[in-house]
Amino acid sequence: MSVLGHKLSPLAKHLVKYANVLNTEIELVEDNDPRLEKKAAAHYDSKTNKILIKTSVNFKGIGSEPTLLHEIIHALTVKELNNNPNSKEVKELVKLYEHAKKHISSDVYGMKDINEFVAELFTNDDFINQLKDIPAIDSVKYKNLFQEFFVLFLLVKVVFEKPLYTVEK
Repeated sequence: MSVLGHKLSPLAKHLVKYANVLNTEIELVEDNDPRLEKKAAAHYDSKTNKILIKTSVNFKGIGSEPTLLHEIIHALTVKELNNNPNSKEVKELVKLYEHAKKHISSDVYGMKDINEFVAELFTNDDFINQLKDIPAIDSVKYKNLFQEFFVLFLLVKVVFEKPLYTVEK
């Protein structure tokens, strides 16, 4: 990790073990590696289950933690999102994404597709703040779209076999 004490360091370090469980290889590559787009600091390749990170990464001037975390989120979610589009959980995420598209410019990276939407929800403060300014779909239960997503994430199995958290009634 390039920035000691970065606020995402503990989460990135915690999620590295999930990359190991998924047998996701993390490879440091040179800046001119043809497997990466020129401007990309890193990339998750779902076909090879490999995260490629430039050795000189200093993404947005904040170090490698957000970049590594972003790519690990992809490793944890891309297959579920792409292979199970009809699952209840994925449909709910898509519904939130479609709602966000009505409020956020398509130029914002997190709006590129559902995969980037999910990864940016965990790694991009500016994106999270934009979602906090969007009214929730269910405005009776939630203050904003980010809160609605967060509760959905806690209650369903997008990544994990069972919910991370359940609410007792």
